[in-house]
Amino acid sequence: MLKILKVQTNLEFKRSLKSLESVIEEEETRFKSSFAVLQSAGITKNSLLSSGKHYLGVLDNEKKKFEKTFKEQQSKQVKQKDAKIHQLQAGINKRKEHLQKLISEIESMEKSMETSRKEINKAASKVQLTKDQFMASFGQIKGQIQSDFDKINRYL
Repeated sequence: MLKILKVQTNLEFKRSLKSLESVIEEEETRFKSSFAVLQSAGITKNSLLSSGKHYLGVLDNEKKKFEKTFKEQQSKQVKQKDAKIHQLQAGINKRKEHLQKLISEIESMEKSMETSRKEINKAASKVQLTKDQFMASFGQIKGQIQSDFDKINRYL
């Protein structure tokens, strides 16, 4: 019951001050007039100050609750997401390493492929040279044999 009176005391005082703003310009006079109205209801300066102190206590308690909730939410929303960022970064780094390994393997395969192409070209040139030499020898020997046939037929 005492808390309710403290809250009402302060609320009544604030309402009275607000209603007098448009009527009384000077702040000191507004405060004194509002207090005079409340004094007639048995409100003292000490009860008004006590009511104000009660409100400050309530505000401090709410601030503490808010700070606790804030820290919990910060931990929940910021730290968890920060941990997720670190997890994602680790995944990215792992995949980059794997990608680099694949690139190295591809480069090695390309070098091997180029070496094989050179070997193929060298072997193809050698086979072609052998064929050309064979065909030249073949043509020469065949030409000689044909010439001999012609001479046999003509002379004999």
